Amino acid sequence: AYQVGLSTQYFSRLFREETGKTYSDYLIAVRIERAQELLKEGHFKVYEIAELVGIPNYRYFSTLFKKIAGYAPKQTGRGN
Repeated sequence: AYQVGLSTQYFSRLFREETGKTYSDYLIAVRIERAQELLKEGHFKVYEIAELVGIPNYRYFSTLFKKIAGYAPKQTGRGN
């Protein structure tokens, strides 16, 4: 919002009107999508991926991941 000269409230309203999602929900979905990609690559542990995508709380990350992806991050075959 700041970079395009809009108030956060106005930006949030415009974003929701255009996408049907709140900015927060959109950002979380993007982070979980990236986490899924990183899990498939198999180079990182789950807690490392949580930090890499901007959700440093492992438990919160796991809860969000399961809610959005439909399965736990550990179910990708990689452990934590």
